[in-house]
Order: sequence, then structure tokens, then C-alpha cells
Amino acid sequence: MKQTNDNVKTFSSSEARKILIAMRQGRWRETIGLLEPLAESGNSEAMYWMGERLQVAMRILNPDASSKRKYIMIRADKEKAWMWMERSAEKDYPKALFWLGYQYYTGRLGCEKNEEKAFTYFERAAQLGNIPATYYLSQCYQYARGTRLDHDKSISLCKQAAIVGYPKAEYELSRMYLAGRDVENGTFGPVSPNPAKAFEWCEKSADHGYVVAIYKLGEYYLNGTGVEKDLEKAAFWLRKAANRHLVNAKELLDTIEPLPVH
Repeated sequence: MKQTNDNVKTFSSSEARKILIAMRQGRWRETIGLLEPLAESGNSEAMYWMGERLQVAMRILNPDASSKRKYIMIRADKEKAWMWMERSAEKDYPKALFWLGYQYYTGRLGCEKNEEKAFTYFERAAQLGNIPATYYLSQCYQYARGTRLDHDKSISLCKQAAIVGYPKAEYELSRMYLAGRDVENGTFGPVSPNPAKAFEWCEKSADHGYVVAIYKLGEYYLNGTGVEKDLEKAAFWLRKAANRHLVNAKELLDTIEPLPVH
């Protein structure tokens, strides 16, 4: 169940409009100028976006009109980015909670992997309705990362994220159906594999742009898994995956569309 927290402060509609326009136009210095006073005043959403903006170097238009340099670079400040994310998470802002969980889960942005901390952040973010956190929480239970192994909870959480259209969860659900997990009853099973359901959820994930699902859908059409075999559709999806630089997709596509012999 989604919980609420009165500590979370978000943008007003006028603030959001100004910031969104500045972001879309690439006016990063102005964006920081709009965000920073809001963050300093305790706005948890502004804190989160300060953390986002400071993670990467930014190329902005040179405010000095007399300079020959059209653009200047603003360096990333990962320490400040982390600080703002932590401050936002302390106020229970769901995206910041998920962000910190993901850093500890993967060991990115200079922090050491810590699956126990990752689980704690994912759990709180999921309680507040964050869908990516719900999916990664399901992964924690599935592989005992930072918590006990609990396949039933993993399936239940994955279904929650898939039903609202989170692509990775949709693909994971597809894998569960193909592996013979009792997804319908939310238990580990085993039951008979359900290729038709596997195809259905893989197609949803592919339609939402998840590249692994795009590749797998091509494979399903190629092999007739859960759907009638269709080489034309297989080539279509494998081509899309190959265009996204999946080497396996290119190799499989070559078996359908071999290079012409001159």
C-alpha cells in the first residue's frame, strides 16, 4: 500500500514550469539557479533535481558575449550530488530513495556495493509508490540480495510493477511464465510453462522499449515460442535490437538475412 509523508515538498505549478522550460532549452546554469534556493529552503523535489543536475558535466552557452568561446563547461560535482540526494531521501522523496538504493545495488557513483542498504532504500521507496523500486525490491527477494530469499514476494512485487507498465518487470514476468513459475497465484511453483503468457508480457515490454525484450521477441517469432513462427516479424524485432547495438541480435539476424554473396 502506498504511504504518504507530509515531509515531502514538491514544486508548485509555476516553479515546475520555469524549471522545465530551462531544462528543455539546455539552460543548465539557470536551472541550478532556480533549483538551489528551493532546495536550500527544504523542497525535497528540488533537492533531488539538484542531485541529478550535479552528477554530470554540463555544456552551457557562454554568458560572456565578448568571448570567442560559444560554450563553457560546468564540471560535475558528485559529492554535492550525493549530498543533495541524501537530503532529499531523508525527507522521504521516493525518487531520491530509489536513486540511493540503485547506487548501493550497483556500486555506482563511487560508492561501494551494499545490498543491505540498497534493500532498505528500495523498500521505503516502494512503500511510497515508486515503481522502479518495487521492481528492484522484487529482485532483492528473488536473489536474496540484502534480505532473505522469498520467491513468492518477488513474484508479487514484480507483478505490481509489471501491471502498471514498468518494462523490466514486464520482461521478468515473461521469464517467470516461461520458467514455469505460478505467476497467477503468486507462488514459485513449479507449474507447466506458459509460452503464450511469456510472449504476451515480452511483447508489452518490447513495446515499451526495453531492448532485451525487443531481442527476445524476435527470438520468440523465430522459434515460434508462444506465437506462430514468423520470420518477417522475427527479422523486424531483431533488426530493432541490432540497431540498439545488441551483438546477439545481429548474429541471429544474419541467420535470417545472410549477407549477399558477390
